[in-house]
Amino acid sequence: MPRYFFTVLPGLEEILADEMQAKISGECIQDKTRGKVYFDSDSPVEHFLALRTADNLYRFIHRFPVGPHKLHLHDIEQEISRLDLSMIRPDSSEKISFKVNASRAGNHTYSRFDAAEAAELGIMRRYRHFRQDHSGGHQLEFRLDLVQEEAVFAIRITGCGVQV
Repeated sequence: MPRYFFTVLPGLEEILADEMQAKISGECIQDKTRGKVYFDSDSPVEHFLALRTADNLYRFIHRFPVGPHKLHLHDIEQEISRLDLSMIRPDSSEKISFKVNASRAGNHTYSRFDAAEAAELGIMRRYRHFRQDHSGGHQLEFRLDLVQEEAVFAIRITGCGVQV
């Protein structure tokens, strides 16, 4: 069963979880963290779009450890380059424009922009038909959240026309 998460204003996680249980059948809430509610579901994505408390929907891809120093940016790139992203557009060999948004909490000697760039390089290393696009015309948007020594990598479903 695929794992997803919604972003929500911090403090509204319980309200979103209650709304999910009332409006969506078949989902299984797995975790609630600051500003996020993680859940598993086989339901079509369209069922989730009626929730009023949620901001954005993401498909969870991978969780992995990260180091705090600039030299660990290469590890982020390597980890992302090993991911199988074929669930996004499995039969596509056309050029796909994308960007990675990153957030960072904790003591790191690199910025969230450095982390996003490392993730983008990892994606392009494995998928030659993917190209960075920071102009706002991208087809896909990935999210990389670094909290202390852990990273979560996901793809945005809402607002990008992604069908996974």
